[in-house]
Amino acid sequence: MQLFIEPKGTHLMKEDKWKEAFLKEINGKAQLQTVFQGRNYTVYGLPFYNSGTPHLEAFEKEFSPFVEGVSE
Repeated sequence: MQLFIEPKGTHLMKEDKWKEAFLKEINGKAQLQTVFQGRNYTVYGLPFYNSGTPHLEAFEKEFSPFVEGVSE
């Protein structure tokens, strides 16, 4: 599994909206080639990481399923 996460400053959120759309598009359109036989890979793109609300909430909603049950 590979996650694509991009931290993004608030001043660049609007300018790079196309990139966030691309990251979300990866989830449904990614086509992977088998590099190692017998192994399955999945690629995910997540919303931009930004500490401002509502951006942080959107990121955490998408990211939380990947870390549920993982202990520190």
